[in-house]
Amino acid sequence: MTIGPSISSRFEKSSVTGLVFAIVGALLFSFKPVLIKLIYQQQVDTVTILAYRMLFSLPFYLVVGIWVIHRKRATLSIRARAIFQAIGLGIVGYYGAAYADLYGLQFISTQLGRMILFTYPTLVTLFGWWLLDYPIRKGTFRALLISYVGIALIFSHDLQLYGSDVMQGAGWVFCSAVAFSFFLVFSKALIGGLGSKLFTCIAMSSAAVMVLLHYALRGFGEMPNTQGLSLILILAVFSTVLPSFFVSAAISRIGSSRTAIAACLGPVMTSILAVWLLDEIFSFNHFIGLALVVIAVASISISRDEPVGKGG
Repeated sequence: MTIGPSISSRFEKSSVTGLVFAIVGALLFSFKPVLIKLIYQQQVDTVTILAYRMLFSLPFYLVVGIWVIHRKRATLSIRARAIFQAIGLGIVGYYGAAYADLYGLQFISTQLGRMILFTYPTLVTLFGWWLLDYPIRKGTFRALLISYVGIALIFSHDLQLYGSDVMQGAGWVFCSAVAFSFFLVFSKALIGGLGSKLFTCIAMSSAAVMVLLHYALRGFGEMPNTQGLSLILILAVFSTVLPSFFVSAAISRIGSSRTAIAACLGPVMTSILAVWLLDEIFSFNHFIGLALVVIAVASISISRDEPVGKGG
């Protein structure tokens, strides 16, 4: 007689835990563009930032990955195909997206970069329809229009303030959003099969190897100064390792749509930090643009129902 309530209780607990993970992950990720801007002030180039960031991050992913395999070795069934798919997604969704995002942030404000990147749920919807034949629900295109009107408001402000470089920076960050959206579309099934922790470790480790290979082929540059290294270490631990596990765990418990809703807190926090730490302007355009993008992303995420799997 107590089986039904027990299952319901476990489901509710998992949902609450997933929501908490999603919120914490979003807040930690919101520090990333601000930290990157601060590191750029230390005269560190894009590839060097990525290389040291992943060099600091890689040991965490290797240790956690080995621990997961050891703990679940009796029940874990891993197919080579799933591993290769996770590696491929890691290279596209982390290495590709991270490089494009960091490079683009050299030319645009933190707030505009965050707004462009934050539209990934709209791109996830379009990719799901195009590549996986997922239906597009009523109001999707309206939400898309609203989100890009919001970006256009901030873009027009920054274009007047910073000049034509904004075009280049916005293009690179949009490419980052596309790569990350591709990653999210195909990650759900792999997370369900591998578990969120192991999937994250494989994807991030493969991205780290690609970044370090890129750094080696380009030629080792000068080591960042002490302050630059300290900021990159903070970026690696608190805006790379921890949120990557939190977000993957959230997706496995509450799905990518509900995780995206919680992520609506991220752009707001980024704007606050950018104004506070970087002295960026927060104009009326920024306020309206931020509101439009957050509302659009929240509405498009709420309208998408998807099965929720167990975490790993």
